[in-house]
Amino acid sequence: MNRANRVVQALAGLGVVSLFFPSIVAKANRVVSGDAFPLWDLSPLFAALLLVAWVLLAVSVAGRTGPRVPAWIAIGLTLLHLLIIHMAPGWLDALGVTYSRISLGPHMWIGLFSVAFVLLDLQTRVRNRLFFLMVAAAIVTFAFSPAVQFLSTYLEFLGKRDRFLYEMGRHLMLLGWSVGTATVVGVGIGIGAWRRPILESPLFAFVNGVQTIPSLALFGLLIAPLAFLSMRFPVLRQWGLRGIGFTPAYIALTLYALLPIARNTYLGFAGVDPAVADAARGMGMDTKALFLQIYVPLATPVVLTGIRVAVVQAVGNVVVAALIGAGGLGSFVFQGLGQNAPDLIMLGVLPVLAMAILLDRFFAVIIPLLSPKGIPVQP
Repeated sequence: MNRANRVVQALAGLGVVSLFFPSIVAKANRVVSGDAFPLWDLSPLFAALLLVAWVLLAVSVAGRTGPRVPAWIAIGLTLLHLLIIHMAPGWLDALGVTYSRISLGPHMWIGLFSVAFVLLDLQTRVRNRLFFLMVAAAIVTFAFSPAVQFLSTYLEFLGKRDRFLYEMGRHLMLLGWSVGTATVVGVGIGIGAWRRPILESPLFAFVNGVQTIPSLALFGLLIAPLAFLSMRFPVLRQWGLRGIGFTPAYIALTLYALLPIARNTYLGFAGVDPAVADAARGMGMDTKALFLQIYVPLATPVVLTGIRVAVVQAVGNVVVAALIGAGGLGSFVFQGLGQNAPDLIMLGVLPVLAMAILLDRFFAVIIPLLSPKGIPVQP
C-alpha cells in the first residue's frame, strides 16, 4: 500500500472515531454552551450510513480498485455531511428542543475536515474533473438551504458582515504586498547566490535564520525599533511607519516568505543541465539570450513552486498579525478566543482555510501552463 492510501485510511479511521463525539449543538444564543446531540440520537440511520461509508473508504484504498472508487465514496460522504446539517433543524424540532441557532459539534468538524483532505489527496490522482465539480455543485446548493439560516457561524457573519469584508480585504492586502515583495527579493537572492557562489552561504544563512524565529516573536522584535524610528522621525509616522499595525506585519511576513522563494529559485537555476547550456552556447547564444531563453524557462516550474509554498504559508501567518493590530481574519479568531465563542473563531478560520486551498489549487493549475513541455511538475 502506498503512502497516499495510508493517509486516506488514517483519515477514514478518524472519521469513524468522530462518530462518537457530539454532532449538533443547539443554542439559545451565542453565549450559552447549548445542548449537544450525537448523531446516533438524532438519526441512527445517518450515523450507520456514515459508519459504513468510512469503512468502505478504508477498504477501497486497501484493495486494487484505483482512485475512482474512493473518490465516489468521498463524494458520498460529503453529501451525507451536508444532508445532516440540512436535516438537523427538523430533527431538533422532532425532539422538542428549543433553539435559536445551531453549531456543528466535534463530529461534524472532524468529519468535514477529514473528507476534505481525502478529496484533496484524491484530486491529484483522479483526472476526471466531474467528481470535483459535483462536490462544488453540492456545496453551492447547500449554501441556499434553509438550514443555513440557523448555523451559528452564518449568524455571526450576518452580524459582522461589513467588518468581515473589511478584514478580508485587509488579509488579502497583507498577503499580496508581503508575498509580492518577497518574490522580487527572494528571486533576486536566489539568482545572486547562483551567479555568485561566494554569496550563497551568507544569503541563505540570513533567510534560514529568519525562518527559525517564531512568527509572534518576530512581530514583537519589530515593534520597538519601528516605534523608535516613528518617534525620532515624525515624517515616517506620517507615511504609516509605526510600531504596531500594517508595517511590522508587512516586514515580518515578507521575511518569512523569503526562504521558499529564494531556495527554489537557486535550485531551479542551479538544476539546469549544463549540457543544455553548452549546446545553446554552441548555437551562438550570448549570455543574455542564454539566461532568458534557456535558464528562465527551465527554472520557472521550481521558482513557481517556491512562490506557491510561500503564498500558502503566508495565508496562515497573516492570522497571527492580528495580534499586533494589523487586522485581517485573525481578528475574529482572537476575538472569539477572548469571548469563548467558537463560532466566531470559525468565522475567521474557515475563510483562511478556503483561501489556502484555493490558492494552492490555482498554482497547481497555473504552474504546468507556464512550464515548458516535458518538464515534470508536482500536482
